[in-house]
Amino acid sequence: MQPEYPVGPKALEVRIANAASYLAQKILVLDRRDAADRAKDVLYIHDTLLLFGTSLGELEGIWKAKIVSSIHTNAARALRAAGERGFAEVSDAVRGAGLIAGKAGRPVSPEEIAQVCRTGLTKVFS
Repeated sequence: MQPEYPVGPKALEVRIANAASYLAQKILVLDRRDAADRAKDVLYIHDTLLLFGTSLGELEGIWKAKIVSSIHTNAARALRAAGERGFAEVSDAVRGAGLIAGKAGRPVSPEEIAQVCRTGLTKVFS
């Protein structure tokens, strides 16, 4: 039984996607987003990987056990290649993510963002 944490006068059940599904969704739509949204999504990917950094092996397990069998083969292939292909170099989206982070008082280099994304996505979607 999961613990309940009611908020407000009426309890409300909220379902939140697991981090592996969240990362998969962000990667799969990244190329379809406009430049500003793409930069935000890159930063969200980076931040999610940092947040779950000690649990990347568990996210890989979720990917293998629950996600990969439920998506199209081409989508699974794209996710497996996302780390290397999508973050092999510092792109405009990665530079934009660095600018957004800096404006929020979180200075992080575009190179570091690309490295975190490359390493983390390769681990999760191996």
